[in-house]
Amino acid sequence: MIWDIPTLLDFVGSLAIIALLSVAYGGLRARLPGEKLAPSILGLAFGAVAVLQMHAPLEPIEGLIVDMRNVPMVLAGAFLGLRGLILCLVIGIAFRLGIGGVGVWSGIGAMLISGGVGAFWRATTLSQRRRKGRTIASLGVMANLHMIAAVLLPVDVAVFFLTEAGPVLVGLNLLAIPIVATLLERERILIESGARQRAAALKEDGRAFVPREALGWTLAQAAAIGNLQGKVTIIRLQVCPTGFLALLGGRDVCSWAVASLRESILRTVPDAGVVGRLGPNRLLIVMPDYGDSGIELEAKLRHLANAPIEIPGMVPVPITINTRRTNHSSLPAIPALLGAAPRRRGFRRPLPVAEPEPGQGTERLFEVMQRLEDARRDARFDTLREANGG
Repeated sequence: MIWDIPTLLDFVGSLAIIALLSVAYGGLRARLPGEKLAPSILGLAFGAVAVLQMHAPLEPIEGLIVDMRNVPMVLAGAFLGLRGLILCLVIGIAFRLGIGGVGVWSGIGAMLISGGVGAFWRATTLSQRRRKGRTIASLGVMANLHMIAAVLLPVDVAVFFLTEAGPVLVGLNLLAIPIVATLLERERILIESGARQRAAALKEDGRAFVPREALGWTLAQAAAIGNLQGKVTIIRLQVCPTGFLALLGGRDVCSWAVASLRESILRTVPDAGVVGRLGPNRLLIVMPDYGDSGIELEAKLRHLANAPIEIPGMVPVPITINTRRTNHSSLPAIPALLGAAPRRRGFRRPLPVAEPEPGQGTERLFEVMQRLEDARRDARFDTLREANGG
């Protein structure tokens, strides 16, 4: 008999590492935004756990090691997706090749089967918003398919493994995998809830801020028949998330940060102003010139960066807000407005916007509106001519 109490306790202790990792899963995802980065980092973490389990295995026969490394492989396939699974498998297989022995190919085969089982379970249950207990229990049952890899062992070694080590490994899989999978499933639900909230915030953000494609026409209308016919104040605003989270998340974190500040920005800008989005983290604010109101607005906007902002499903993100304010006697040429915002972080060297000659901006706007009206008239005439048979 190869099993005794200390050996079983060692195996249970190795499973405790996986349980701790599953508890930390949600926290890691909250600090690792993005669909590519988070699974990759977590795949490396699961692979490292498999390596730790192979460091202290049970070796009843020289070259045949018995451990619980297939548990993180199954869970990586079930919860991390293909990218995380591949990284986990690469780490585990590379280390097992380094150990060598009579069971090397069987061990590698078992890892591949385990990862494949987890990926298959994920694919067949992904449509379920919340996986039920029996679905999670089925993962523990399916995980035992890695025993098939015993056919790659010599016959006498395979018989010894299946009769001596196999039953205990099956019992541990049936006990440990559903428990850890339940913890991971709970974190998955919370993560997806945060992702849905971020998506909803970005969708609402698209309705609140004028998109770049429509910003020129909106400004043209406001300058011709709206609130921007006289002097205007223009503020270019850039939201810059800071810290390690912003470095990892890139453009996604910038977009989420602006979406989270949407209500605060709209409450600060006067109703007569136009707020348009120039990029993931850049806004253009155009409002009538009310004396010192532009200075006050700029100060209020900068004040929004005093505290880290809350992003659904993520840890609070510290930000900086950079602004550049200019005053004009009339609305400048729209192409200059849409193309003058700098793309790099910060405003160390403000780009000057040339003041148009008196009436120049208004005349251009009326020319644009006249061309649009002529185009609509031509289209209406063509439609009537076709309806009358040419």
